[in-house]
Amino acid sequence: MGEKAKPLDNEHAVLLAATRLTDGENRKTALRALVQRWPRSSETRDALVRLAQDEQSEIQLAAIHSLALEWPGDVTARESLVNALQNDKQRAQIVAVWGLAEGWAGDVVVRDALASLTLHSSAQVRELAAEGLADGWAGDATTRDILLPLTQDKVQTVRETAVEVLMTEWPGDIAVRNALLNLLHSDVFSVRETAAEALMSGWADDTIVENSLHPLLRDPAPTVRWAAERALAQSAYAPAAPRSASVKSASVADTKGPKVADSDARLIAVRLPRDFRTEMPLHAISALHRGIGLDSPVTIISGANASGKSILLAALGLRIGCIGQEQRRRMRYLPPLAVELSSRLELLWREQPTPEECLYISNENERHLRDLSIDTTRHRLVLIDNWMSSLHAKGRDLELVRIRQHAESGCQFVVVANHENLKLANERVIQLEGRRMRDQIQFLKNSRGVRDRKAARFGASGNPY
Repeated sequence: MGEKAKPLDNEHAVLLAATRLTDGENRKTALRALVQRWPRSSETRDALVRLAQDEQSEIQLAAIHSLALEWPGDVTARESLVNALQNDKQRAQIVAVWGLAEGWAGDVVVRDALASLTLHSSAQVRELAAEGLADGWAGDATTRDILLPLTQDKVQTVRETAVEVLMTEWPGDIAVRNALLNLLHSDVFSVRETAAEALMSGWADDTIVENSLHPLLRDPAPTVRWAAERALAQSAYAPAAPRSASVKSASVADTKGPKVADSDARLIAVRLPRDFRTEMPLHAISALHRGIGLDSPVTIISGANASGKSILLAALGLRIGCIGQEQRRRMRYLPPLAVELSSRLELLWREQPTPEECLYISNENERHLRDLSIDTTRHRLVLIDNWMSSLHAKGRDLELVRIRQHAESGCQFVVVANHENLKLANERVIQLEGRRMRDQIQFLKNSRGVRDRKAARFGASGNPY
């Protein structure tokens, strides 16, 4: 129970009354002051419960977040957060799920409320529910059975999230293993790939898993063969032949998922081990954990500012070796994360060019493509950062024509650009946007760690609102 405010504490009473004012800014100011001065007062809690349904979304979010931070385990706060799960604002739902999983872990009422969200029409809500259930009820058999159907969800991100949390929080579980074995027979190549990686992460010494993975070494999709090869390399029963990062050409189309076709592109895919983490998640890191397909003569990497596009491309250039020491000295800035990332990237090649056959063009070079030293008799892979950002529409069209001409001569391009400004034809577009639910929850966990350290240091609430 929280401590009630003293009857003669006029400031507290005034602030509580201010949370009922018609002016939104006054209500927001009052909320902040209450959480700073009287976070554990039951009167403050009741005001937060009321403000969690405020007409202003910013006030709603602040109240929900404050209840999660200050009132873990409290029945009244739990009821308010469960109600917030039905909020039509995704950010409020995310904070509510995070708060419930952190503050009411193991609570059956909360578990059942999250279970109902796994049937929601929104894929993002289903994904969020899976994350929350795994955070608060890891290892629980009932929760496992709630999550298993999501491994066959029609939306890829939901399937991947369900597989990842089951693999992580229920390692060695036979029911989870059997569900993943069934996924190896999926018509969708990305499902087979994810299942193969998950099986060897949680069941590395299981001979049934080992025997089921061997046929995937002949899978028509190169990324699936790559996943099976990586998985078997971790096994005690790994094949005698050394692991290779190359594949032979074979054409195939995945009839129920994105097309997988071996083309003339030399670089097929790039991925990042799932144990690689940054303090604050980037869109690019999330995409790399899932694997990014580059099996196209021209791939456009697009996304919002600060999504990690340039970091990804620089890391790729470093990993391949086309950013040499001399070029690094000429570059005004090379993100430290790109250097760290480059040492962990895993590349799948059809035919690996030498570093001399690759070219990296940084966003510091503002000259047009015709002025750049691309030699299709020598360069087989070209990486271009922030391409054509300052060109008018006609200029962009001309540059794209030149890119295609170079590609027809056998040069593969990976380009950072805003795809919405381009008249694209068969170019592949990788859109880095929309943090996954896992990343957003991790962001909140990291923020709470910072808040707790500040509170310990300054002796006050670190609530960001």
